Amino acid sequence: MADETYPMPSQGWTCFHCGDHFTTPGAAQDHFGNTPMADPACRIKVGEERGLVMALRRAEAELERYRADDSDMAREMHGMRAAHTVALRDAEQLGYDRGLADMRKHGWRLADEKLEA
Repeated sequence: MADETYPMPSQGWTCFHCGDHFTTPGAAQDHFGNTPMADPACRIKVGEERGLVMALRRAEAELERYRADDSDMAREMHGMRAAHTVALRDAEQLGYDRGLADMRKHGWRLADEKLEA
């Protein structure tokens, strides 16, 4: 589990609702959910509907990411905004450099270079 708040118990996890024992983090997360507020799978499912529980857990995790504004779309938008900012800064620097080159070509200098006409 990526968000562990404590190390994995040496004996694994046991559900006090159903008594099932889990020795891997993935199986425990599927059963107990992604957050402490999630209902354990034994209280959700009827029979052996593990696939339904796993789909529910994926949906819960995705919803949690959306609530945290951490969706794939939000990440892509932040990346595009950062790339756009860099491109604007580079274009501005290029224009400034060209302006300086044109100024010097016509004999002008910057203030610290003793501006002359």
